[in-house]
Amino acid sequence: MSNDLLGHDLTEVEEEILASYNNLKDLVCRDDLSPCMISNLRFATAALAQVVTDLGLEYEHLHDLGL
Repeated sequence: MSNDLLGHDLTEVEEEILASYNNLKDLVCRDDLSPCMISNLRFATAALAQVVTDLGLEYEHLHDLGL
């Protein structure tokens, strides 16, 4: 089981949110997608990043990741 930034165990929903966020980041980094797919995946990643940050699940700057 994972922990948030304060060390608390994640709930099942938080685990799913974090997994979705990580999956989106992986998708955006692929080089076999069309420009419109990448653009929309970046938008989705940014939206979900706000949820992840607000919940204290992870803290990172998407710009630093090249997104």
